[in-house]
Amino acid sequence: MTLGLGAFNDHFFKMILQIFMLTILAIQGAEDLIAWAALVFTTPFVLFAPWAGYLADKYSKVKVMRWVKLSEVMFMGLGFVAFYLQNMPFLIVVLFLMASQSAFFSPAKSGFIPETLPKENLGSANGLANMITFMTVIFGSAIGGILLDVFDNNILVVSGLSVAIAVSGYLSSFFMTQTPQNIVNRPFPLNPSKAIVAELTYIRKYQDLLICCLCSGFFWFLGLIFQTNILVYAVDHLNLNKDQNTEIALLPALMGVGIALGSLVGGKLTKNKIRIELVPIVGLLLSLMSAALFFTAQSYSATLVVLLIAGIAGGIYMIPVYNYLQHHAPEGEKGRILSTAGMVDGSFLILSSLVYRLLAVILGQSPQEMFLTLSVMIFVFIILMFLVIRKNKMHGC
Repeated sequence: MTLGLGAFNDHFFKMILQIFMLTILAIQGAEDLIAWAALVFTTPFVLFAPWAGYLADKYSKVKVMRWVKLSEVMFMGLGFVAFYLQNMPFLIVVLFLMASQSAFFSPAKSGFIPETLPKENLGSANGLANMITFMTVIFGSAIGGILLDVFDNNILVVSGLSVAIAVSGYLSSFFMTQTPQNIVNRPFPLNPSKAIVAELTYIRKYQDLLICCLCSGFFWFLGLIFQTNILVYAVDHLNLNKDQNTEIALLPALMGVGIALGSLVGGKLTKNKIRIELVPIVGLLLSLMSAALFFTAQSYSATLVVLLIAGIAGGIYMIPVYNYLQHHAPEGEKGRILSTAGMVDGSFLILSSLVYRLLAVILGQSPQEMFLTLSVMIFVFIILMFLVIRKNKMHGC
C-alpha cells in the first residue's frame, strides 16, 4: 500500500502539472518547458543515488521509507501553495523535491523485497509489485485528468487531494514488515559526484549486472519520452483540448494498464527461472509499437490499442531485469547495487529529457515523427543488447 500510494501520488501530481501547463495555462512553446521540467525531475535520481543506497544498506529499509514518506507530505503541501500562486518556477522546485524523495525511496523499496521473501518467490513478487506500481500509476495519471474535468479545472481542489494522499502513504508505512539494520563498513559518500564515479566504477566489476542496469535504464529512457510525447501528441495530432482532460490522461494511463498486465505475464514467465533472454524479444515489439504511433495520429482508438500493446511489452521486459539484479547482487551490497542501478536509470532519464528537447525543440520534430525516431533507437539498442547478452552467456540464468 505504501509503495502504491507513493507511485499514485507521483504520477497524480505530475499529470495535473503537465495538463496545467498544456491546456489550462496553454503556455506557448510548452514542449520546451516540459523538457526542462523533465530534466529537473530526473536529476535527483543520479545526484542522490549514492546517499540513497548508503542509507538503504545502513538502516532498516522500512525506517528509511517511513522518513521519506513524511517528507512527501511536506513537499505536497508546498505544491499546493505553488499551484495557488500559479508560479511555474516554484512548481518546478516542488517537482525537484518530489523526485528527490522518490530517489531516496527507490533502493529501500527494491531492497525490501529480497530481504523479506525467499529467492524462489522473487519473480512472482516483482511481477506483483510491478503490477501494483503501474496500476497506481494508471489511476494516478487517469484520475488526475478526470478530477480536473469533474472540478472544472479547479487546480487547488485537485492539488489538495495530493496532500491527503501523501498523508495516507505516510500512515500506511507503519504497517510494513520490519527489516533488519545492516552493518555497513564503507563511509558515508559525502561528495555525491565523487561517489557517483566510485559507484559506476564499482559495478563495472559485475559485467552481467551492468548489462541489466543498462537495460533497466533504457526502459526508463523510453518511458519518459513516451509519457511526455504522448501528451503533446494528444493535443497536436488527436486535437484534444482542456475540455477533454480525461481523454488526454487516459493515453499514458492505458499504457500503464499494459505495463501492469505485462508485469503479471513476466512474473509467470520467470516464476522458476530468470529469463533475461526475454528482454530483446519484447524489445523488438516495443520498437514496432513506437513505429505504429506514426500511423495512428488521426485515430484516438488506434492510439489506445498501440499504447496498450507497448505497455504489455514493457511490463514483460522489466521483470527478468529486476529478478537478475536482485538475485545476483552480493549479500550486504544489494542496496548499493540497486542504488547504482537507480543511478543508471536516472542517467538515462536525464539523457531522455535532453533527447526529447533535442528532437522536439531544437530539431522541431512533431510528436508523430518523434515516435518513428524512437522506434529506430529502440531497434538499435535491442540488437546491441541481444549481442551482449549472448556473448556473456546470460541465457537461462
